Amino acid sequence: MPLPRRTILHCGSPEHPLPELYRRWAETTGLEVEFSDDPAEIEARILRGRGALLFVVDDPARPEREALLRRLKGDAYTAIVPVTILAGEHDAARVARWYEAGADEVLTPLFAPGEQRARLGALMARTERNVGVHPSTRLPGTIEIEREFRRRIEAAAPFAVCYADLDHFKEFNDRYSYYDGDRVIFVLSRILHDVVRGVVGPDGFVGHIGGDDFIFVVPAAAHAEICAEILHVFEHAGAAAVQRAGPPGRVLLRQGPPRPAPPGAADDALDRRGDECAPELHASGPDQRARDRNEELRQDASRLGLRGGPAPQ
Repeated sequence: MPLPRRTILHCGSPEHPLPELYRRWAETTGLEVEFSDDPAEIEARILRGRGALLFVVDDPARPEREALLRRLKGDAYTAIVPVTILAGEHDAARVARWYEAGADEVLTPLFAPGEQRARLGALMARTERNVGVHPSTRLPGTIEIEREFRRRIEAAAPFAVCYADLDHFKEFNDRYSYYDGDRVIFVLSRILHDVVRGVVGPDGFVGHIGGDDFIFVVPAAAHAEICAEILHVFEHAGAAAVQRAGPPGRVLLRQGPPRPAPPGAADDALDRRGDECAPELHASGPDQRARDRNEELRQDASRLGLRGGPAPQ
């Protein structure tokens, strides 16, 4: 699947426009170029989903450009956007520093024009493959989730692994179409990403297992606040987004162990409530609603013959 954002973001100086070599390459590949000399504006555009590629002009007098690169590559959501450094001269130390900061490619006059075009083409092809796992959310998949687990375990700091999914999502998807279902997944992915990053910054990780199943890993002390905020945001912004996407449906967000629904329960609820039904939430968190939910989960576990269950709040 091709990248959905066919735009090159160019972070440089107004007095130095994009060199002809790269401008013509962009034209031949069907990419438009958007310029800004403000790293914060570049980052904001990428967070809004713009940019299939980022060009950053090497300038030792502008250290904020390197800082931008490190921020982008430190966030799994923005790290997927390939970053190419355009250098006016070949300085081995500068090249090494850019790669250490996370650059995907560094182009210097050392490479002939034809080789530079080939390197850009190969970079875009690699990125296409990378985003093919979850093109609708651009969140890391199972391999990166496992790597994050290993990294956290090796760090030996307390952390919490939180599971989030949508109850009765298949029924919603079947009733209102794949397009509306995909919209719900995208909205949930952005809520999870933005809340986790907003509360704990780079100490948080959000992954997409597949379908409507997500994992987020955060410092143990922050999980209650994050779960509560996710529920709050989904209940307001998420419900509005689902209603804009199409006819309202019954979508339940749950964080915690899956709970099987009785056969036909979702269909009965949809038929009973019809087009007047609105998204609802199920969750395990720190408040009274969460304690009620935990008791419900323990009862489910007992009926299924499972040991244990969620710890009391």
